[in-house]
Amino acid sequence: MAAIAAHLCRLYLTGTSTHWTTTTSLNEISGGADTSFQFPIGTVAAERSQVLDPATVQDFDDSLGTTVTPDSIDHLFGIANFSPAVTNSPVKVAAPLGIHYLPLYEVGTVKDFSVSVSADVLDRSTMDGGAFRDKLAGLVDLSGSLTLLETPNQDYDPSGDDIKLFDLLSDGTPKVLEIKFDPDSTEVFRAFIIIESYENTGAVDGLVETSISFQGALQSTTETGTTTGSAYSFGDIGS
Repeated sequence: MAAIAAHLCRLYLTGTSTHWTTTTSLNEISGGADTSFQFPIGTVAAERSQVLDPATVQDFDDSLGTTVTPDSIDHLFGIANFSPAVTNSPVKVAAPLGIHYLPLYEVGTVKDFSVSVSADVLDRSTMDGGAFRDKLAGLVDLSGSLTLLETPNQDYDPSGDDIKLFDLLSDGTPKVLEIKFDPDSTEVFRAFIIIESYENTGAVDGLVETSISFQGALQSTTETGTTTGSAYSFGDIGS
C-alpha cells in the first residue's frame, strides 16, 4: 500500500436529517445474491448523502413497488441486508415514504486529527485452563481529537441549519464523523461521535486554534425488527 500524504485527508460531519423520496435504485453489492444493497453515491452530492438516519424508519421497495423489510441496516454506509434474498430486485427508495439520510459537510481548516479505537481485553483464565492466560475481547471504544484554525461557532451547513461544534457539545447530539484518507480511494472511516470538550488557544505571534476532543457514541435507532451496523468502522462507499 502506498503512503498517504496527510494534507490530502478530508473530514466531514453530518447535518440535519433529510427526507429523500425521489425514486432511486440501490446498488446490489452481494455478488448477484440479491441480499445486500447500498445507497449509491452521486445521488444527491456524491457520497455526502449515503449515511442513513438511525433515529427514523427507513422504507425500501422491490422493483414491483412492494415494501421489503431488511434484516439489518448499516446506517454508516447506507447498506440494507435481506434474508432471504429479494425476489424482485433491485431494491429501491421511492415516494411517498423513502428514507432519511444525514448529509455530510466538510469541516474546513483542519490542522491535525487523531482517532484511537480500542477494545477491552478480558481475562477468563481458570485454574484448570493450563499455563497460559485465556483472553477474550470485550467492549470496543473510540476517542479522538481535531485541531482547527477557526472558532467552534463556525457553521458547516451552507443550507442554513446550524452545524456548529459548540452547539454539538452543548446539546450532546451524536453526529457522524467521516475521514477520507485518500481522495483516490472509495474507503473511508465513519463513526458516530459526541463532542467531549473544546479549547481555544492563541498567541500574539500565532493563530487562533480550536482543539476538539470526541468520544464514540452508541447510535440510537427506531428501526423495527432490524439491527444496526457498527457504531464506527472503515467501509467502502461503493459507486
